[in-house]
Amino acid sequence: WGKQLIKPTNLLVTHPDVRTHIRAAPERTNLIQNGMGWLPLLWIVVTLLVFLLFVAQMYPVYYDHYRIKNSFNVMVGQPDSLSSGRKHAVGQLRKIMTLDDVGDVVDVDQALTLKRGKDGVKSVEFNYQRTVPIVYNLSILVNFQMHHLVGSE
Repeated sequence: WGKQLIKPTNLLVTHPDVRTHIRAAPERTNLIQNGMGWLPLLWIVVTLLVFLLFVAQMYPVYYDHYRIKNSFNVMVGQPDSLSSGRKHAVGQLRKIMTLDDVGDVVDVDQALTLKRGKDGVKSVEFNYQRTVPIVYNLSILVNFQMHHLVGSE
């Protein structure tokens, strides 16, 4: 009884069941893709690899900055480190950064700036830059700035 309903014709029959569609007009069957092709998959894989390369190159820079920031906060938190002047502050920060194993990352003499304000207010700034090579001649310049006010206004 079911064979009487489906008659083979040369016309493309639209039917919800794909198998019936193929049986009804096998010579005019359009293949239906059931998944992702290799080109979009390749695009996704390449994009993920580029992103992972970027993260792998940038992670050490930001981890070093985290440790330098902790060293800077420890130095600012010590009461005697800023009262004796810039030379003493540079020495203290070098000692702290050596303990944190980031002493060779930044030149403390160029990065540290102490400024005196009105009524004994001090401003401590620590600014430095890092250049991260990505591939070939492509590099990223990262600028870090830390600022801390010491005293009362």
